[in-house]
Amino acid sequence: MNLHGDGCCENHSGSIGCVSSSERQVIGMAGKKLNPGMPAPASGQYRPTGGGSEVTAVKGKSLPPTPKKGQGWKLVDKTKHKS
Repeated sequence: MNLHGDGCCENHSGSIGCVSSSERQVIGMAGKKLNPGMPAPASGQYRPTGGGSEVTAVKGKSLPPTPKKGQGWKLVDKTKHKS
């Protein structure tokens, strides 16, 4: 997140953190079902829809097969990078 606190975007006056467009896309993806074989939209922990064990996926790498037919993956914990 971009926490400038200095009016860094036109959407707010700096009282809250702003979020880049790529971060908004990933946040929006958090609720969507992603199919096995699709590239992961972000690095993090993914859980199969319908339950099961979480897996770690790297941004841009293919998501693995799911434990059961018809399941997909859901991003549940995006990796936090420190710069």
